[in-house]
Amino acid sequence: MKTFERIDNLYDFSLKIKLETPLHVGSGSEGISPLEVDNSVIRINDEPFIPGSSIKGVFRSTLEFFLRSINEKFACDVVGEKPCIDIRDENFKKMNTEEKIKYIDKNACEVCKLFGSNFIASKVEFEDAYAKEVKVVNRDGVAIRRDSESAEYRKKYDYEVVNPGTVFETHIIGRNLEDYEAGYILSIIDLVNEGYAKFGGKKSAGLGRIRIDFEILKTDLSKIDGKFEKVRVDDSIYREAFKNRLGEIANVR
Repeated sequence: MKTFERIDNLYDFSLKIKLETPLHVGSGSEGISPLEVDNSVIRINDEPFIPGSSIKGVFRSTLEFFLRSINEKFACDVVGEKPCIDIRDENFKKMNTEEKIKYIDKNACEVCKLFGSNFIASKVEFEDAYAKEVKVVNRDGVAIRRDSESAEYRKKYDYEVVNPGTVFETHIIGRNLEDYEAGYILSIIDLVNEGYAKFGGKKSAGLGRIRIDFEILKTDLSKIDGKFEKVRVDDSIYREAFKNRLGEIANVR
């Protein structure tokens, strides 16, 4: 397993996120004024944005369900009762640093190795996504009774959404990625573009479908000749490495 004591490569996945349906990424708080909406979109300097943590959450959860459907050994339940590495285990605590690195390399699942956990740093960093022009509108909602599937009396509410057509831009920065791990990022983008993974809240009501356009820039630190040059790379080598890795995963018992 590559640690970060030495950096061999850097990747910059430059993303353009275009909303195909309205998007609601909630602020998690309600305003105190009766004139404010019940559920507003998250903002910074009064401008809506998509937090990097939200983007990472979509990417991580998508890779988890994808790998589990092929071989559940390769995507653990990191917040559940059976994480791939239990740092509370007494035997793990007694290991020295070198022993822990070897143990993690052998036992950590694919998802934790890429996205990090409480025992290993993430190989990828997700930046917040911003748009140059954003139009926010209010939508009406109403609570539905589960027994009759009719509207609850006096349970109307409103919430904000960002209009379709808005384009957010962001970056995913990767460090020491294996080719197949870069392929994981591309496969998640494919699943998002096919509509199998959505962003934000109220997805079951039709919100959160997006399309991601991207380019990949790579800096190979083993070939530095005085400057850190980003080179645009073809994604085909990463897709092929991803395909080969899936074959290996499927054959593990």
